[in-house]
Amino acid sequence: MITSRIENEFELAKEMGSDIYGIGQKLRRVYPDAWKTAQDQPEEMLAKVTFDIQVEANIRRSGLIIEPTQTEME
Repeated sequence: MITSRIENEFELAKEMGSDIYGIGQKLRRVYPDAWKTAQDQPEEMLAKVTFDIQVEANIRRSGLIIEPTQTEME
């Protein structure tokens, strides 16, 4: 569920041609030669980006923060 939400968000950003995650900045820093060719066509560059999303979650002390959903009857 979390992975699909993240994937949908990335796809929406790609469709809008928006680099809200700073992919261009990272590309410029790590691969400056590739950035020189991609900076003239940022929308095409974003359309080619693929993601490998891996989610790891740890739930600790479940139920200790919120009130119980059921209360005692008087």
